[in-house]
Amino acid sequence: MSKTFGEIRKPVYKLWMKTTGRKRTRNGFNDNIEDAYECNWQSAYTTCLVNDIPLNKLGDITTTSKDRIESLHNSLYCSLGEWNSHVSDLLDIKKFDKIVFSNHFNFENQPTYDHMHALFRHYTRILLVTSEVITDFICVIKLLGMKEKDAREFLYAGSIIPFSVNDIMNFINDVCKHKTLEGKLHCYNHHLPLYFEDCGLPKHSKHLKYITMYKLGDIIGTILHCYKVFDQKLKEEYPVLQPILAKFEDKNITSIVG
Repeated sequence: MSKTFGEIRKPVYKLWMKTTGRKRTRNGFNDNIEDAYECNWQSAYTTCLVNDIPLNKLGDITTTSKDRIESLHNSLYCSLGEWNSHVSDLLDIKKFDKIVFSNHFNFENQPTYDHMHALFRHYTRILLVTSEVITDFICVIKLLGMKEKDAREFLYAGSIIPFSVNDIMNFINDVCKHKTLEGKLHCYNHHLPLYFEDCGLPKHSKHLKYITMYKLGDIIGTILHCYKVFDQKLKEEYPVLQPILAKFEDKNITSIVG
């Protein structure tokens, strides 16, 4: 039996919030990220100053109550935390919850046709935000000395998602972004039927070609794996990474979200 979108969305939204450590604020407009990855990074992986001198330049020292100790603020962490609330915003949208997935694309069945297109646009919006989040992680990894291809492979290493970071980025470019280029969506989409892997049903034998949409859980799972990989990188190599991440640090700033 096919599922409703709500049956798919709710557990994915819950997993996203729990895994990242986010909590929705009371008014439901924003994420509280005090216990999230980003604020944990802010606490653990920023330069510490003792009397305005970076601690790692002081060697082994013993501080006293007269010393002024403070940590610099890393804009990367907090800006990621704030921007990635776009994911929470999209996963929190409930208006599509009662739509039942269909594997039979019938132009004569107007409600089904309309509903699948509405879901397709919603998944597209999620994919566009996903692309930006993944790109941010790729760019950070590239700062650490990797090339684009290597960064994508690094962020996928150890993942159980059935498609790679490279696969989903190519899919987004073909179907959601650069659609008029040769071989992309607008060049072959002669009212092709839509197939959602989340529907839980096999593709209908009547149709030879489909636009196949990834599972929502796998899309969000890709982002979550990027978080996991970057978090592990910080835990294992922060002393080496510190000079690179220092470009995002500033002491003269008021922290808003981190």
